[in-house]
Amino acid sequence: MSSGVFGAPLTVRTVLLGDSGDTSLGRKLTEQGVARSAIGGMRRLSAAALHTVDQEIGAVASGLLELNLDDILLAGWRKYSALTDAARRTLAAPTSEEVLQLATHRVTSVYLPRVDLFVDDQKITTVEFDLTMVFDLTGLAAVVKAGDLIALQSGECLVTATLSLEQARLAERRAKLDFAQQMRLNPPLSLIDKASTGRPAVSRTSNEAPTMSAGPSAVETSGDTT
Repeated sequence: MSSGVFGAPLTVRTVLLGDSGDTSLGRKLTEQGVARSAIGGMRRLSAAALHTVDQEIGAVASGLLELNLDDILLAGWRKYSALTDAARRTLAAPTSEEVLQLATHRVTSVYLPRVDLFVDDQKITTVEFDLTMVFDLTGLAAVVKAGDLIALQSGECLVTATLSLEQARLAERRAKLDFAQQMRLNPPLSLIDKASTGRPAVSRTSNEAPTMSAGPSAVETSGDTT
């Protein structure tokens, strides 16, 4: 019995950086002179101060890398009408169970955390990251019971991760992930808010990014079921 969608815990770092760790990302932040570009000629800071700013911005990037892929994908499925409709039907008939054969569909999640830069208690500028995660899913069957997603059967997932800073692309990578042949979710994923009929459940990962001040985020799901 598995407690996650992909069996083993996987993070954005797994997809975006593979085995390289975050060394390459840190090097890009330094090479691009993030602090110097953001502050411009408004203030003359020491090299040590600029290095500190770059380190803080790097810490925000590292926080994004630790986001869990299970959480991101499950947040998207809470907005997938085929699953939420099945959740409402099975909640109305608690002894029923539905197996949905999901056609190829896409889940897109966007995180836009911001870093405010201050000098002598005066805000100089704001630096914004853009992390976009795209899950293209094929051949997946979902089992829904009593308003919950309780199991997944086979299927493939192609994940594309893109991380940008102030419209400058820092990293982009794709990875193919396989679901288990049959996997039960423990605990099951609640697809709707059972205390308020018809209202989707709120997902932490679609509204905040850990260890940073999060800006706007959005989750979209597109596709059809057969």
